[in-house]
Amino acid sequence: MRKITLSNGETVEVECLSFALTSGVVEPDGGVVIETEHFYAHQDVAYPIIFILGWFQDMNGCIFGRSVESVRPVLLHAKNEMNDKENVEEVMEAINILTEELNK
Repeated sequence: MRKITLSNGETVEVECLSFALTSGVVEPDGGVVIETEHFYAHQDVAYPIIFILGWFQDMNGCIFGRSVESVRPVLLHAKNEMNDKENVEEVMEAINILTEELNK
């Protein structure tokens, strides 16, 4: 079992975070965005993803095309510097909008 701290500060102890999410043991902030027979989407539980996307836009995508590890600084910045109440509210609003649109 591994202890994992989520972006909301909650610590969970799970063997596999992906399994815990898809089986409902761990509930992502904002819930499931959409789930179909072949697709499952939720807010990233470790990083406030809406800000990552904005940061990528500011970078003009220049970090894409390198290894996956090249996005780690962006993820850590979002988790450590952009995880305040105001930003979390924006993330939750974005989740709600996306969930509504995808489930029409």
